[in-house]
Amino acid sequence: MHGEAKGFIKDAEVDAEPPSPYDLRRLLFAKGNAFEEGIFQLIEPKVNSWVKIANGWEETRSLEAAQRTFEAMRSGVELIEQAVVRNPEDQTYGAIDLLARSDVLAKLFPGSVDAGEAAHPAPALASDDGVPSPWHYVVVDVKFSTLDLSVNGLVSSSHRHYAGQVLVYTAAVARLQGYCAAEAYLLGRTWTSTKGRGRGALDRLGRVLVEREETRDAATPLAIEVGRAIEWIRSVRHDGANWDALPRPTRPELYPNTGAGEDQPWSGAKKKIADTIGELTVLPGVNPDLRDAAIARGILRRDEPNLSPELLGVTGDTRPKRLALVLAANHPDQVVRINAHPGTAVIPERIELQPDLERHWRTPWRLEFCVDFENTQNLDDDFSRLPEVGGSVCIFQVGCLVQIDGRVPTAAECAAAGVSSEFGQWTARRLSLAGEREVLDAWRAFMDAWRNSLHAQWSDARIMHWSPAEPNLLKNSYNCAADRHPDWSLPDELGWFDALDELVHRVPVGVYGAWGFGLKQIAKGMHKAGLIKTVWGDGPADGLGAMAAAYEAERRAALSGGSMSDFDFMRAVAEYNQVDCRAMSEVVSWLRANR
Repeated sequence: MHGEAKGFIKDAEVDAEPPSPYDLRRLLFAKGNAFEEGIFQLIEPKVNSWVKIANGWEETRSLEAAQRTFEAMRSGVELIEQAVVRNPEDQTYGAIDLLARSDVLAKLFPGSVDAGEAAHPAPALASDDGVPSPWHYVVVDVKFSTLDLSVNGLVSSSHRHYAGQVLVYTAAVARLQGYCAAEAYLLGRTWTSTKGRGRGALDRLGRVLVEREETRDAATPLAIEVGRAIEWIRSVRHDGANWDALPRPTRPELYPNTGAGEDQPWSGAKKKIADTIGELTVLPGVNPDLRDAAIARGILRRDEPNLSPELLGVTGDTRPKRLALVLAANHPDQVVRINAHPGTAVIPERIELQPDLERHWRTPWRLEFCVDFENTQNLDDDFSRLPEVGGSVCIFQVGCLVQIDGRVPTAAECAAAGVSSEFGQWTARRLSLAGEREVLDAWRAFMDAWRNSLHAQWSDARIMHWSPAEPNLLKNSYNCAADRHPDWSLPDELGWFDALDELVHRVPVGVYGAWGFGLKQIAKGMHKAGLIKTVWGDGPADGLGAMAAAYEAERRAALSGGSMSDFDFMRAVAEYNQVDCRAMSEVVSWLRANR
């Protein structure tokens, strides 16, 4: 709201013309709107009467639209879509996706509304004879998201922002009908819980208890948080121009939470503020509450020389050890040491694990394949299968870098394997099962060619990756590649090595300039110290940017009849993928040789 006036710049891809292919927000907004319309079309034939109030966000401020909502409620319309409501008490307004009569909702979603609650009348909607009908209106908000539910259907704290939204709507509806519904609801693409998983959008609603002190996993009553949020928005609008984030925030709320995402279009500005003020939530294990407590005790920056996990209040089995390592790696005295001896940018000076764990990481295998996947989720749903979930879950790109006995293969060894380089990469022509299968087959053939050229067994080879993403995408998660291609698999004898979990986290390893343990942070810190040569250039900022690019490439390829790889931005994704593989290889090789 006041960012540009304060000299901050929006993220480059925001509002770009033509739109940036790496901006996932545009797709999510479009799909969210299309999902709502698809749900409306599914439910409309199931009710006797329905009406749509707002046809665009502009009408959410319209008093006339709010009056039409009330008239529809007085008339007993069973389903009111995009119902505009206003609440003069807290001066909030908005458009409810679905405002449903309680008796009708109970029929649409059996078991969702208690029979007694469904029949509760709304006094302010009574007919002219003064007798209210045995129903009231209930808020249902539609979300292009999978709902995480408790066993009894309550939405989890990960949907707390959604829950807050329906509470605001419910309060406005309560003023209109003279009764506050006991619950409001979320309708998602599907749902998941510890006891099972849904099959589609109309299986089950997510419950939000209006009068409950708190929602699942939450500590502060939701209604209190919502009230604070409303007041905060008003304060920002009225007084925000007088506040400053730099050189130090003049309000405690201006301290950034670097552990939270969804910060576009100000992610770059947020990072600038965090770097300038030495933001504490950059540190592993430090959340905003611990940050605020530290500031209250006079601890202002993450690079203060005497910081410790104890001072920051970080507890647990592993978190204090990892935090202590990060603090030591970034101690102010490190600058002098690194200038004299660049290798001191990495700590500890010597890695010594238990003998079996030590051999597991330090001793190179005959063949090691440094692998990185780029994948899409099911966001490109055309909703033709509603209420079922559609979209293409796809590993659309695999990069694979080969090492032989811990070294780069020679040109002769590449020729013997029938390949042009130690690095192989395969990109799907289209986001489809067939395209994914071609990628997986080509990757396995590449590894098999190397194995055969060296007369090695699969047990002599292993896949090196950073984090559990690759094995999860292949075989360990719901709707993984093994589920989509039941006749495709990798040999059981082929080993796996997670360089993050089994090395960097386990030791742990710290690098000056890295305030965490992600591959980019570790590799960039080592590159800056001159310890490895590979670094990322322009292109997608992360895997989500690569995913957005894949969706855009698929859209263009469908129009042209060509391939996803035809477009320059997909070549940038390919470069990003290759750098991931090479950086991982160089980090592990340096640690083997020097630690």
